[in-house]
Amino acid sequence: MNDKQAALNSFYSILEELGSKPAQGLPLGEALRCAELPSQGVYFFYEPGEFRPGSNKRLRVVRVGTHAVSENSKATLRTRLRAHAGTASGGGNHRGSIFRLHLGRALMVREEERILSWRKGSKVPEELRRDPAAMDSEARWEGRVSSYINSMPVMWIRVPGRSAADNARAVMEANAIALLSNGGEPIEPASNNWLGRSSPHDPIRRSCLWNVRGVDGTCARDFLRQFESAVRGT
Repeated sequence: MNDKQAALNSFYSILEELGSKPAQGLPLGEALRCAELPSQGVYFFYEPGEFRPGSNKRLRVVRVGTHAVSENSKATLRTRLRAHAGTASGGGNHRGSIFRLHLGRALMVREEERILSWRKGSKVPEELRRDPAAMDSEARWEGRVSSYINSMPVMWIRVPGRSAADNARAVMEANAIALLSNGGEPIEPASNNWLGRSSPHDPIRRSCLWNVRGVDGTCARDFLRQFESAVRGT
């Protein structure tokens, strides 16, 4: 076993310590209904059917994320996860969640759909806002994305700190992504059927994560020690 595989095994072993805590590892929709989430933290998504190589029981982490990594941000862990989950009625807003945006696009590629209004930006383009058929198509796709994401198990760790680009949450997120992606050549790649393989974004396909930023990064030597401390403090 090489050092990188050993580090990855340690990461998963540490993360598994959260399994005995209430609501950890539940599908997102269920977790949001019953979990007492810390106000500040880092989250880890798994995907049903997406197992670590050589195992049919241990799921693979497919996305790492956090919140409040810009000055004066008021976002909390719960508000970030709710943005990914969508609304109680089953809808959602991909303009407020990059995760929803990327997953929705991959679904379109796989199912050969085309939703013209599904694009990066803070609001619907005016020409599409006046098109009821376009808005109906977007709403339908938001529902598809909500259904998919809410079925995904999620875990989280408490990582306090001020709102800033270099806070402890941002550092924890970046190192976890770097370890899992291994510079875009993951030690434990996705299955052939993983939805992310249909993504139009090369970083997602290469890293086997629903992440774009940080997939070519390098994991710090002391990351696992800091990660273990955060898990045990959650």
